[in-house]
Amino acid sequence: MQSCASSTNGMGKGRLRPSAPRSRGAALLRAAAGAVALLLPAAPCAAAEGPVQPGDVPRVVVAGEPVEPVPVAVPVDPALADLGRHLFFDTRLSGDGTLSCASCHDLATGGDDGRPRAVGPGGVLRPYNAPSLFNLAFHDRYGWAAEYRSLPQQVGHAVEEEMGATWPQVTARLAADPAVTQRAPQGLDRPLAEAALAAYVASLVTPDSRFDRWLGGDATALTEEERRGYALFKSYGCASCHQGKAMGGTMVQKVGLFHPFFPRRGDSPEADLGRFAVTGQEQDRHVFKVPSLRNVAETAPYLHDGSVATLEGAVRLMAYYQVGRSPEDLDVAAISAFLRTLTGTPPGTIRPPVRKVGS
Repeated sequence: MQSCASSTNGMGKGRLRPSAPRSRGAALLRAAAGAVALLLPAAPCAAAEGPVQPGDVPRVVVAGEPVEPVPVAVPVDPALADLGRHLFFDTRLSGDGTLSCASCHDLATGGDDGRPRAVGPGGVLRPYNAPSLFNLAFHDRYGWAAEYRSLPQQVGHAVEEEMGATWPQVTARLAADPAVTQRAPQGLDRPLAEAALAAYVASLVTPDSRFDRWLGGDATALTEEERRGYALFKSYGCASCHQGKAMGGTMVQKVGLFHPFFPRRGDSPEADLGRFAVTGQEQDRHVFKVPSLRNVAETAPYLHDGSVATLEGAVRLMAYYQVGRSPEDLDVAAISAFLRTLTGTPPGTIRPPVRKVGS
């Protein structure tokens, strides 16, 4: 079975001819990306690759492009996702009853919290920047250190570690809630809660970005500068890691491939270790999951520690450290303009469900 990572590694000719020749640095990056991607076994992504539901707009696959459009929907169990939606906005999933999943992942503003680093119960600062939850159906690694290989595993960890609750505490709180018991008549336990939250999160896709419309054949969807930005994005080698539907999320990579990146900050040294903190293997030091670039214009600040405030700053920094380039201001502006075309349309289920009296 093909995996998310293996199905999107082709780097064939794009629709635009790059405005600059491919650099030696880009070639080295592609080789390095392929090697680092093998550090974790590829996971099947049948849920993301399955057929869309009847009535959905068919997906368009553009031959030769490293990026695919986001489909209108992914196949999830609607009843399970509905239960997950109720749980997602419920503060009883946190230890002190003050936080819900939506506290760190505001679905109305990009799926993150806009802070450099997430804040847990009691105002305790968490090690990492809160990533967006949109389009996680197309990832096969979760967490900045890629420590989780499934969405249920990720959300199970979040309740315990990020929200300070225990699962017996959570399920006991929800046991007599009519809104829950109606949706889980056999009772809510941890596996069901994890599966429900994962189904809801998987349903949070953002199709119909301007870039996707361009991929689908609408030549007017992008400006000349945005098209040039996409050509540069490919010719610089950015698409070696940021590819597929989510433009990321399917491999890991060392931060600082061409120039030493660390140490940069003194307040989150363990987070700076990346996967090394998980595996203890030297090859994993400063290795992180490649983040998705979908909706990236809405998810500042950037990087694992939220240390970069602007999109242009992130483009310039990543070009230098990851592909060995020092781009001119015009190139930074063009690539940033392209990245702003990746903002899609969230589904209609991003708001808390309306709870009827007695439910």
